[in-house]
Amino acid sequence: MSKAIRRRNIKIDTIEELEEVLALRNQKGAFCDLTPIRSHVISGRSCMLGTDDFRLEISDYSNVCVKGVVSDTLTTFGIFLASEAGNSIWNRSVIAGDICFAAPNADCDAIYAANMRCGMLMIKPDILNDLLHERGVDLDLTTRATSRPACISSRHTQSLLRAFTSLEATLANNSRNTIEPGPFEFVFLHLFDVFVETINHAEILDRHFREIDSTYYKIVKDSERIVKLTPKISLEEISSTLDISRRTLYRAFKSTLGVSPNSYLHNYRLGKSRTNLKMNVSKPDPKATPTDDNQPTP
Repeated sequence: MSKAIRRRNIKIDTIEELEEVLALRNQKGAFCDLTPIRSHVISGRSCMLGTDDFRLEISDYSNVCVKGVVSDTLTTFGIFLASEAGNSIWNRSVIAGDICFAAPNADCDAIYAANMRCGMLMIKPDILNDLLHERGVDLDLTTRATSRPACISSRHTQSLLRAFTSLEATLANNSRNTIEPGPFEFVFLHLFDVFVETINHAEILDRHFREIDSTYYKIVKDSERIVKLTPKISLEEISSTLDISRRTLYRAFKSTLGVSPNSYLHNYRLGKSRTNLKMNVSKPDPKATPTDDNQPTP
């Protein structure tokens, strides 16, 4: 980057002003359909800065449905800095801290009924691949989210939220219409690194939790099989048979069934006793002497 970076501040009170913001994301003239949700005006603002290859945006608006392309040439990373109840993307509710990313030409079907504020990075796909390769990161972002944005509810987005909050404060205290390329590139790449690290960490966590869920499910099914074969077995014996600790057994049952293994055993035995009792009551006693109601009493 050699030229000064232009900054645009756009106040959003009408559909036309929001259309202007979305048009700046689309270099080939992709169209977005905007529909107000209620009769009162759209309220918001947008701060955009960057070049054709790199772009940074912080926007907030509400009371509008947005259908169309996020960007027709750039891969987009976004984090919801604020989002109230009633906001969604493709019928998926979004809250503050949620991350989304979309490949070029990915369709967006969003409802922003309440206040929403989003920080976004946009970057050309070939440059994105180069940056990921330089960092040795294996995130296949270019082939994912190709038809619609992908959303991640990350458990670790605080660093990203802090980074954008700091950027907002800096922009608010600086009224200049241009920014030198060096500082802009530094800020952009810093935010990019935090985005990639957050997405990568979220995916590792989700994969880890899926593996844990699968392991816990197997422990519970094996335990149920053992209990059916030996109803009077103790928890210590179940743990020993499965070669796991009592703590792991407890976590497996609480995670999969929502009850402790002790409660499961109690309920199983109680149910078994009731079933046996019903069977004994309905089963005729072979020692009983059959009676004939028509036989006279001696």
